[in-house]
Amino acid sequence: MKPVILDTNVFIAAAFNPRSSSAKIIQAIRDGSLSLVWDESIKSEIKKMLTQIPHTSWGDFSSLFQEANKHNTKTSPDHFVAIEDPDDRKFAALAKDTGATLVTNDVHLLGTKSQTGLDVISPNDFAKESLS
Repeated sequence: MKPVILDTNVFIAAAFNPRSSSAKIIQAIRDGSLSLVWDESIKSEIKKMLTQIPHTSWGDFSSLFQEANKHNTKTSPDHFVAIEDPDDRKFAALAKDTGATLVTNDVHLLGTKSQTGLDVISPNDFAKESLS
């Protein structure tokens, strides 16, 4: 099972478009061909956003956060000052610590791939490369 970290925007995109690449990635996690790597800070952000945005629901995604895939070690988001948005640094830190692929629609995160050395990819590209 390939480990992935999904940015909040992937969940939102999947909620709004069930035929999107984001939704296909979510389905692959449900099917067990991908494993969702997460920690409490990321889960909290995703839950908060999904409960605030109309037409999205935390309940639609909560079962994806399997305890076996939880990362319990403290990460170092402050090592990623090259990432413009401080809220995005936690995703990069978790990807660095776990070696998981970070899937995001965020152009700022995608643009830091060469600076961070992380495996960062858009949902469309990930679906083409890994779900075909």
